[in-house]
Amino acid sequence: MLSHEPRHVDVYLAALDEVMREIAQAIAAEDVRTRIGGPVKHTHFARLT
Repeated sequence: MLSHEPRHVDVYLAALDEVMREIAQAIAAEDVRTRIGGPVKHTHFARLT
């Protein structure tokens, strides 16, 4: 968006790096389900409305 300044994008990308690192570690350790803090809500993609 035009309303986002470079600092907004930088903060977003830094947060995204952290999240993706966590996801990669969970996948590599095969413990995704133990890290999500609850049951799986959906097992497939579908329209929710």
